[in-house]
Amino acid sequence: MKIRWLVLVGLVQLAVACAAGGKDEKKAEKVAYTGTLKRVVAIGGETSGWRLLVEENQEKKQKKETIDVDVTKVKKEAEALEGKKVTISGTMTEKTWPERGKVKVLVGEKIGEEKE
Repeated sequence: MKIRWLVLVGLVQLAVACAAGGKDEKKAEKVAYTGTLKRVVAIGGETSGWRLLVEENQEKKQKKETIDVDVTKVKKEAEALEGKKVTISGTMTEKTWPERGKVKVLVGEKIGEEKE
């Protein structure tokens, strides 16, 4: 009987952990950022697979930061522009990951190369 109970408790904990991982939050706002687009890989898969390295820009009031980017809607363009300076516009959302917690993710809707 104890073994069945332990197995049941373990399955419930696993189901709760899976349901919490990577879920989208309801908050969203339209934004545009300029920076260098890079592919990333993380242990545990807690990433969108792409990041934008944003340099400080006083005109656009951007500070130096790294933003996770979901390029699902602009995948072909993103692959062609990998490693280049780009401007990405879309919706800023939050994802909740089991290890990283809440992370801002830019869901790209439009991407273009930034001319220097």
